[in-house]
Amino acid sequence: MLELLFGPSASLAARRFDAGLAMDAFVREDTAFLVFDLPGVPAQDVQVRVEPGLVRVQAERRMTPDPTDKVLRSERNYGEFVREVRLGDGLDVAAARADLVDGVLTVSIPLRPSAVARSLEINTGSKQQQLLEAPGV
Repeated sequence: MLELLFGPSASLAARRFDAGLAMDAFVREDTAFLVFDLPGVPAQDVQVRVEPGLVRVQAERRMTPDPTDKVLRSERNYGEFVREVRLGDGLDVAAARADLVDGVLTVSIPLRPSAVARSLEINTGSKQQQLLEAPGV
């Protein structure tokens, strides 16, 4: 399942990490989800680009105090953050969507129908014989 989402270099893609853009990735039913924490970042400062094999998230968190304030302590990360996630071939990037709610960006990408697990009908007797005797088989 990891290779379906991240492609053949799944172990490398899963290890790459930008501390400014923590991410969870999971599959639920027939959709892959990439979930990023972006607290304090308004939607106009977030860009998501999806293309075959890649999702790129770019965000900017701006310092909110007035520049003339005397800063006593600053522990939050500010500036521009970029995270690229390589994708496998089993995802339909043309149908991807991005939602930002309460500081959480969710990129959802449907799995291609060929990548979704399904049960097969088991043919017996006459159906099997008809398939074997069909022209071109």
